Amino acid sequence: MAAEDLGSGPFHTIVVSTDGTPFSARAVAAGFRFAKRDHAKLIIISVVDTTVLSDFVGAGAKEREKAERELEANAEEALAAAGKMAGREGVDAELIIKRGRPHIEIVTVAGQAEADLIILGKRSGYRAGRRLLGNVTQRVLEDADCSVLIVS
Repeated sequence: MAAEDLGSGPFHTIVVSTDGTPFSARAVAAGFRFAKRDHAKLIIISVVDTTVLSDFVGAGAKEREKAERELEANAEEALAAAGKMAGREGVDAELIIKRGRPHIEIVTVAGQAEADLIILGKRSGYRAGRRLLGNVTQRVLEDADCSVLIVS
C-alpha cells in the first residue's frame, strides 16, 4: 500500500522519526503529505542514541565526548534538513531532539502528543537470507499505541 493510500484520514497528530538516512527522508516526505492532506499537527523527532555511548565505557573521556558531540551533530543535521524540507513544502512542523533509546523516545513523544500516526523509515538488513526491519523500527512497531507507517 502506498503512503498516499493509508486510511481516509484525517490524522490529527503525526510523529515522524528522522536520523538523516534516505529511508528517514522518505518517511519525512510521507509525513508532509499526510500533514497537508489532513491539516494535521506534524512532529519530527531525531534521537541521540545514548545506548551507543556505552560502547565507549572503556575509552577515555575525550573519545566519549567526541562521540557524543558527533551523535548530537547528526541529530541536529537531520532535523535541520527536515526543517528546510518543511519550509519548502509549506508545512508547519515541530522539531524535537531527544536523548535516550530511540524507540522509547519516539513512542513516548507520540504518546505525550496523543499522536494517531507514527511514520518511520525501514532499515533493511539480512539474517539467514531474510529481509528484516531495523531494530528501532521493529520496536516502535511493537510498542506504539497508535498506527505505524513504515516507509521503504
